[in-house]
Amino acid sequence: MVLIDELIGNTTSSGAPAVVSFFYPGQQGGDAIMDVLFGKVAPAGRLPYTWYRAGFVAERGKPNDQDLRSKAGITYRYYRGTPLLPFGFGLGTSTIKLAWGAPPPQGSLSIAQLLAQGGVSMDVEVTNTGQRATEHAVLLFATFSGSSDCPRVTLLAFSRVHVAVAASTTTTLRVDPRELACVNDAGTAQLLSGTRLRLGCGDAATQTLTTDVQLTGATAELPP
Repeated sequence: MVLIDELIGNTTSSGAPAVVSFFYPGQQGGDAIMDVLFGKVAPAGRLPYTWYRAGFVAERGKPNDQDLRSKAGITYRYYRGTPLLPFGFGLGTSTIKLAWGAPPPQGSLSIAQLLAQGGVSMDVEVTNTGQRATEHAVLLFATFSGSSDCPRVTLLAFSRVHVAVAASTTTTLRVDPRELACVNDAGTAQLLSGTRLRLGCGDAATQTLTTDVQLTGATAELPP
């Protein structure tokens, strides 16, 4: 048995530079694996959960502790430790550059306007700077600062695009107001005035394209 920490967490020459994970590939899984390994298609998957380091279960303690915020937290939204691999992580065989396709929200974001418009749209330009045509999953996250009712980070929206070599495409990510809400102990979702947000594209740990905003105006309670 080989621990995944030893396989990909090893910084020496004995560590693996990448791992191809297929989860439940189904009947055509063998063909799909060969297509990736022999370069017929460019992999563009993203990790759908947090990959914790060895020792996390002992660190977490009682398995029936359902408080997501207790100790170091659990799930990508509340975990404050350093995971082996974060939610949304993924490698590819080409290189991608991200840029804002239109000026993003910056500075302040009005709660009243957010509700009146049913959210906010953010355009991201995806450029393939590598040597292989590829697909790319654009993941937009919000990192919260302020109330303890808020998660540490949350996925707001995502889009998957195909990009030819040396080409660019722009995708629009629509953010629903509820995705920016924080939920108190009574289960009430609120857009909290003064909440500071870093909106960025990347994975749950690192975003390479970011903008900072603060929710302004009166706090608004959202319906169930």
